[in-house]
Amino acid sequence: MLLFYLDEYGNSSLSAPSIIAQPYFVMGAMCIRDTQRWSLFEQIIALKDKFFTDWRGEPWKNSEIKGSYLAQAFRRVERGLAVNWPAGYQALDTKKLRELADELFKIYDKFHPRIYIVGAEKAGLMREFPEIKGSAVGLAYAVLQMHAAKLIQEVYGRSEGGVFIADEQGNDERLFRRGDFLSARHLILQDAEVIPDFRLVLDKPLWVNGDELEVEREICQLIDFAVYTFARAITSGVWKGEWINRLIPYAARHWDTGVVWESGVSLLPKPAHYPDLDNR
Repeated sequence: MLLFYLDEYGNSSLSAPSIIAQPYFVMGAMCIRDTQRWSLFEQIIALKDKFFTDWRGEPWKNSEIKGSYLAQAFRRVERGLAVNWPAGYQALDTKKLRELADELFKIYDKFHPRIYIVGAEKAGLMREFPEIKGSAVGLAYAVLQMHAAKLIQEVYGRSEGGVFIADEQGNDERLFRRGDFLSARHLILQDAEVIPDFRLVLDKPLWVNGDELEVEREICQLIDFAVYTFARAITSGVWKGEWINRLIPYAARHWDTGVVWESGVSLLPKPAHYPDLDNR
């Protein structure tokens, strides 16, 4: 079984105020084999034991590994300020933050996950898909599901199944119940040259609710960090820097062409020009 851990960056609303406030929405998935699940969980727990004192007895959010938390912590220490939030980060100075980030990348290096990213420029999305309803979630998820189904069909020869796993998202769950996801998938497939067999992947994600599914909750931190890093590159147009350079090798490549774009990284709508990521 292939496990695809999901995360989001930005507001998915397609309302006019939301487009102005947050022009981009990014969704990503990290694919591992189910046989890697427990070992990956243990590596993350060991990392947190090393850097967050007594974190197991504190609220989980105090030591949650998030791209935004780490970036904020680095900004503060670079300005000579102490890290003041979340509580678990307060003891981390510049040296410890760099060690934490490096240990985090070593986990990616050890497990070699496949990362899939979909970046939606919301105003352009509305122009290309005027039929779309009020959220970009359905289109982004449809693209990720299409990549997952193609991977299983073309690479694993239907000998695997796939399931998406995500933090609890009440609004996203409502979209599935209303049928918005299937409508979005139909829009994505209108121009598709090959329609994959979506039966190979469970239609909707398994949502991690609160304190349930401890293993999944810990693993989801890795896709949060990856989505944040790719989202910053997408929104800024700057594809350079230590974090993005170290994660690009794990962006999934097309099994025939070896190309990252429209495989590991997809943009909606498609731009006229893509930055060169294939040689990294």
